[in-house]
Amino acid sequence: MRRSPQEVVNAISYVLKEGRKGDEYTISDLAKRTDMHYMTMNDYLDIVEYVQNNIPKMSKIDTKGQSKIVIMEEIKMPTSSEKEALLLNLFDRGAFTKNTAADVKTLKKNPLMEAEKQDLIKKEGTKYYLTADGIVCAARTAGMREERVMRSRIVNGKDITD
Repeated sequence: MRRSPQEVVNAISYVLKEGRKGDEYTISDLAKRTDMHYMTMNDYLDIVEYVQNNIPKMSKIDTKGQSKIVIMEEIKMPTSSEKEALLLNLFDRGAFTKNTAADVKTLKKNPLMEAEKQDLIKKEGTKYYLTADGIVCAARTAGMREERVMRSRIVNGKDITD
């Protein structure tokens, strides 16, 4: 019996919602509980994991016959410090000049002060932008992020980390 991708994801979701943090399941167990083949379960779990780690939370909105995608929450990339997260945030938003400065209200004051003190960012009114040194530092961090994505476990549906 062939199922639609939506049915498969719904079945996986139903089973995993029963669990609690730290619960462990084998792929065989999940396959049996959802009445799916082991390989189907394995492939869909790879897809779900990839989406969770590499795609920002979004919402599909249908208005007047036209669908739009709205980013609801930016993806949180692992960084070694709040300062790096700040620099990466500004870099991703293209905050490279006074004219393109971005609001960073959601971040704590300490990384802002630290980055300003190190001349990695400048303040323009209530917004911030990267200095030349800040751009270099942020680009390095962005490069590491891209390497992590490229080393992601899934390429063309195949687990490449083994």
